[in-house]
Amino acid sequence: MKAGQRIISVILFLLYIASILYLCLGNVSGMDKNWIPDKMFGIPIDKCVHFVMFLPYPVISFFAFKGKNFWRTLYFVLFSGLIIVTIVELSQNILTVNRVTDPWDLVANIAAITLGSVIIALCKLLSGNKD
Repeated sequence: MKAGQRIISVILFLLYIASILYLCLGNVSGMDKNWIPDKMFGIPIDKCVHFVMFLPYPVISFFAFKGKNFWRTLYFVLFSGLIIVTIVELSQNILTVNRVTDPWDLVANIAAITLGSVIIALCKLLSGNKD
């Protein structure tokens, strides 16, 4: 990856993390949520939102921090993602007065990070690239 591409990837990663922090720690109590359905496919909508919000993390961070060793980079992406989602979810009780930690939100976050990492691994394995 060229230096310019790396810089753009890191900037996108930082913007993504800033957006996640804003969405997870910001005050959304004043928003009109009457138009949002309660469930999607039988799953509470807020859990679906958490899943969709964290699903891009593995791809964005993989390109931002891609190293020479694919599997080492993927390992870093997976475990850094798991640490980040855990810290963000637990910090809702500490850093905000209007948000609470929800274990099911954490489950949705972890599922998204895990699935995103598995998709990256499958793409690598199916590409047949031995690097």
